[in-house]
Amino acid sequence: MDKTQTLKLFSVMSLLIILFTPLDSQIWKLFLSLGIVLGLAWFVRI
Repeated sequence: MDKTQTLKLFSVMSLLIILFTPLDSQIWKLFLSLGIVLGLAWFVRI
């Protein structure tokens, strides 16, 4: 996969997690923010 496909897939996954996660769930918010940071770091490194 190229960068644009990877970024699109990651964006869609993040949106789905946000949509299906209750806003009051601290663990999910922490997991999501960690996933975004790791995903961006991995994407930039390539």
